[in-house]
Amino acid sequence: MKALVCGVLLIAIFSSGITSDSERYDVDLFMSKLFFRQNSPPEIPIAKAETDSHGEKLNEIERSFKEMQLSTQEKLMEFQKNLKERDDSMTDRYQTLQDKIAELEKNRTAKEDVFQESMERSTQEKYESLESKLVELENNITARDDSLQEIERSVENLERNVKERDEKHEDKLVEIEKHAKKTENTLQEMMQNITRLEDYSKVKHEELETNLNKLQNETKNSWDLQTEFIKNHTIPSSCKDVSRKKSGQYGIYIENGEFKTVFCEHDAFDGNWVVFQYRFNGKVNFYRGWAEYRDGFGTLDGEFWLGLKYLHQLTSTRKHELMVEVKDYNGNYGYAKYDHFEVGSEAQKFVLKRGSYSGTAGDSMTYNIGMKFTTKDSDNDDSSSTQCAERHNGAWWHGYCTNANLNGPYGNLSGDKAMYWFHLKNDYRAMVYTRMMVREIN
Repeated sequence: MKALVCGVLLIAIFSSGITSDSERYDVDLFMSKLFFRQNSPPEIPIAKAETDSHGEKLNEIERSFKEMQLSTQEKLMEFQKNLKERDDSMTDRYQTLQDKIAELEKNRTAKEDVFQESMERSTQEKYESLESKLVELENNITARDDSLQEIERSVENLERNVKERDEKHEDKLVEIEKHAKKTENTLQEMMQNITRLEDYSKVKHEELETNLNKLQNETKNSWDLQTEFIKNHTIPSSCKDVSRKKSGQYGIYIENGEFKTVFCEHDAFDGNWVVFQYRFNGKVNFYRGWAEYRDGFGTLDGEFWLGLKYLHQLTSTRKHELMVEVKDYNGNYGYAKYDHFEVGSEAQKFVLKRGSYSGTAGDSMTYNIGMKFTTKDSDNDDSSSTQCAERHNGAWWHGYCTNANLNGPYGNLSGDKAMYWFHLKNDYRAMVYTRMMVREIN
């Protein structure tokens, strides 16, 4: 009976390790036999052969049971091993989770500390900033109060000064009124005196007018005699007639009894030249109107234009030749000589007449023969589409404009608005020096 109970307990313990249906079947068979053997009636003697057969089967069952017991023990040990490994893994995972939780808690605490420190610092900075602004505002208010007080004092002083001035002005007005009344009386007396003087002056004026007419007639006769004397005896009529053959300023007699100081060039090109245009430093503005080019401008000791009316007077009665000198900013120099040069009258718009060319500068004035003089305020060129003097910023004998623009803007400029002489280098390069002269030809 005890053996049966022990067997049942062992089977109950190890049955959990049975996995296959065959193993479960063998256990069930063993239990049935064991139960049958235990509850069977007392043994009835049987034949010996039958008894031996049952003993063998029982032994076989016991062997199977032992084998099952060993297999179950092995599976139990393997299960315990797996269970231990799972326990160890769970322990490691639990410890890892604990470590992560501790780390997260540590990080959270650190972040809270940083955040709290940042908030405290920011709050402190804002407090200090507000406190500084408050102090600054208080200082500004104090300064404004002081300024307002100063303004109030100034206003009080101003009101006091105005009041004092008003009082003084009232006194002066009274004094002025008295003076005005006195002046009015004086003016009345003066008007009476003026009336008497006008009557006297009228008589004297008639006497003076008579004497003046007489004097004018006498002066005219004297001037005619003086002019005739000067013309025939004293003053030269050109630079070739001056007594001193040295370059400088000389007075010469021009037609119609006009005396004119000119610059005579006696050192270059055999001398006796009257210079009528000279440019070398740009200090004189040559962008001028008709009246100035007619009458002349500048000074003889600097840059100048003699005047078209004087050129007409010089060249219309006696034959003259023309000399033009030019030099560019690179030092290239040239001259152009024309064997005849004449300028017409103002009624003819100072038309240009010119002879044959010789020289080294190239002929840039042939194109201008027969052209009238054009200034910015007097358009006499041949172009209907443009005003050449305005286009080139220079007065000249323009046709459809010009190859020479010696009265153009001074300076190292590029393009056709410069002071150029095209045929020096066949381009519009600016000139740094120009001089134009005429000389009487015997």
